[in-house]
Amino acid sequence: SSDLEVDGVGPGGLAEPADGIVLDVEIQALEQADVSHFVVLANCDTVAIVEAQDPGGVIKHVGQVELDLDQDAQVVVAAFGQELLPAGLPQYDATRTPRVLTNPIYVDVDGNGVFDAPGGKECDIDLGL
Repeated sequence: SSDLEVDGVGPGGLAEPADGIVLDVEIQALEQADVSHFVVLANCDTVAIVEAQDPGGVIKHVGQVELDLDQDAQVVVAAFGQELLPAGLPQYDATRTPRVLTNPIYVDVDGNGVFDAPGGKECDIDLGL
């Protein structure tokens, strides 16, 4: 599971940060489900790749990621591992399937009180694999 917030606002909400954009991230899973790192995507572009603090623990990562965004963005986190999932769970390819994929938090960067979608664009995704 994961807990994700910007300025106290979680997935599905509109965050209106006044001073900088800080993403609070907490990732938890069974000890047997490793999480080696996570990727922060903003409007489908990779904006951060972070190594998990404890890939084999129950709490894989707790921390903050500062984001430098120049426009309104939908922010999503995808977490990945290196090993197959434990027996009893679907054995997805660990190098291609995220362990965690959050719903987006909508971040109002320009301060107009609404989320202005970026419109059509090509994604720049690096999964850190």
